[in-house]
Amino acid sequence: MAGRLLRHNTVLLGLVALGVLTRILPHLPNMTAVGAAGLVGAALFYHRRWAMWVPMLILLISDVIFGLFTPWKGFYAGQLFVYVGFLAYSAVGYFYLRKRLTLGRLMAGAIAASAIFFLLSNFGVWLAGGLYPATPAGLWTAYVAALPFWGNQLLGDLLYGGLLIAAWRLIQQWRSGWVLAPAAVE
Repeated sequence: MAGRLLRHNTVLLGLVALGVLTRILPHLPNMTAVGAAGLVGAALFYHRRWAMWVPMLILLISDVIFGLFTPWKGFYAGQLFVYVGFLAYSAVGYFYLRKRLTLGRLMAGAIAASAIFFLLSNFGVWLAGGLYPATPAGLWTAYVAALPFWGNQLLGDLLYGGLLIAAWRLIQQWRSGWVLAPAAVE
């Protein structure tokens, strides 16, 4: 039991550290490891409670850092939609990738999860007001303006997701007992 908890904590801390670093270090807008960590982490953890903590801890820690040490707001109106959007990554990873984690399934999962995130987070931006009129045309404008960010996010999900799968394969070869969930990594 203690060894299993250590493996869970090690993987959880590694995913959270990667996600926080990719958020706070300079990067293309939305091209971070947050979504990939949510997808892959959820596929690796057998219990949903572990899977859901990955993106939530990344966001919470990095938002506190932003709020304390940068001119950017760590917390803002509409942010709840961002957090819920990243929970969608964990849900997709848990229900779609947990049984079989392959690069092809990662790509499909990343597209689905990033689409859910795109719709939710930009709805939140529109709903919070200030940037777009509170009309259907304003909502459409918010979605159109966010398309380049979605592309960056999907690219980050695929890049970091592929790297996380490769890293997990190496860890499994190095430490043959490190199996967290029944996901077959191919």
